[in-house]
Amino acid sequence: MIVDRLDNYKYYPLGKAWQLAFDFLRSLPPDAEEKKYHLQGDDLFAIVISYEPQTQETSELEAHWKYLDIQALLTG
Repeated sequence: MIVDRLDNYKYYPLGKAWQLAFDFLRSLPPDAEEKKYHLQGDDLFAIVISYEPQTQETSELEAHWKYLDIQALLTG
């Protein structure tokens, strides 16, 4: 897990998809439409959602074998 500022993505050179993902994140307005954005077909996509944070006691662990999540706070 990497916890850092969006501006520091360049210090983690993880390939073209990484660059595309962060280019997309930097282009998002705070009021971006909540939907799935295909950045590179089904191989690279972003899902913009909003949700209410939960406590550790009420949340469930999320894990992926196939995907990498980049989670960013746009507003709040």
